[in-house]
Amino acid sequence: MVISHSKKFLFLHCRKTAGTYVSSLLYNFLEKNDLVLGTLEDIYNSNKFKVKNHLDFLKFENINYTYKSLIKTLHNRKNYGFFINNFYKQKYLKTYINPPHMPYSQVAKIFPECKNFFKFCFVRNPYDYAVSDYLWRTKNLKKSDSLSFFDYLNIKLSSSDHKIIAKPKTNWPIYTIQNKVEVDFVGKFENLDNDLRIIFSKLNLDTKCLNTINKHMKKNFHRDAYRSYYTKKEKLLVEKLHHNEIEKFQYEF
Repeated sequence: MVISHSKKFLFLHCRKTAGTYVSSLLYNFLEKNDLVLGTLEDIYNSNKFKVKNHLDFLKFENINYTYKSLIKTLHNRKNYGFFINNFYKQKYLKTYINPPHMPYSQVAKIFPECKNFFKFCFVRNPYDYAVSDYLWRTKNLKKSDSLSFFDYLNIKLSSSDHKIIAKPKTNWPIYTIQNKVEVDFVGKFENLDNDLRIIFSKLNLDTKCLNTINKHMKKNFHRDAYRSYYTKKEKLLVEKLHHNEIEKFQYEF
């Protein structure tokens, strides 16, 4: 999630929709009082980190979050980018279980000024998204714990508390309230570059950075065709999970 008070925009980070890449582009225009939740480790590794924008951890009222993040960073032998990224996660963890993917309903309560900002997000074909999400969530599982795509979808549909299932289960609750879309612009992963140009134009942002392909930030953009993971059983489960997005954005298999 990215909040820019200086440019008056809110980017809601839907999972597996190139959110890291989009956040890294927007980071170029952020100033001291703006906020990024998630992505900061990747941004740090790309050598464009703005240290002066991230000094909240030095404030006395944040000492508990700073301590927890420092311990986790040292334990995992990570770098400064990981430390800052985790600091913000710790700070907003009580607000929402997954701060980088905080839904607009919660954002509006904590940052009410965002109601007047230009709000946007990206969505992705749910059939494609489901495969990308499955591969991401299961990539570090031991062989003894491995799950088929069908098993993963079954767990996702039936359980909210399973450790492998991210919250929220789908991206729909991130940008809607009571099934009503609350953002001003919904871009599509399938039309990423063109939709980014529309967004940048609306915000009067320089589009030069859109001409540079950052392979480090464009994660999982290339893999086998998602249809190869499907039989009728998997397709039915995805349609149950993502019926709102399939209907709203007229996605097809």
